[in-house]
Amino acid sequence: VRKMGPYGKEVCEAAFGELMRWAGPRGLIGRSPMMGMYWDNPEVTPPERCRTDACLVVPAGTKVDAPVALQEIPGGPHAVCEFHLPMTDFTAAWEEAFQWLVQSGHECADRPCYELYHDDCTGPLCRFDICIPLKK
Repeated sequence: VRKMGPYGKEVCEAAFGELMRWAGPRGLIGRSPMMGMYWDNPEVTPPERCRTDACLVVPAGTKVDAPVALQEIPGGPHAVCEFHLPMTDFTAAWEEAFQWLVQSGHECADRPCYELYHDDCTGPLCRFDICIPLKK
């Protein structure tokens, strides 16, 4: 489910809420990984034009209807930065991940960055990876 707007809690909650309302009746929640994809650089793209996709891995052949769409995540090398933090610390995690990227000498590829969630993030801490696509 794609939502437009500034990256942050409000837009993400709207996107994931809509995705869960679709996935729940189909028995897809808790069976496969979830991701939050971020397509735009908020330092370049106006906040109202930033794209956030709430994603859930689904079995091959799954039929979808609006507002849900299917997409494939592009492969290739990624920096994977693991975090175990409160949901309120996501901005700091992204800053840390990109600080590492700059210091490492790698460059971000022209593909979306994403968060890969290892739990449902309903407890005091959320375990997730920030995945940054790298230029080869």
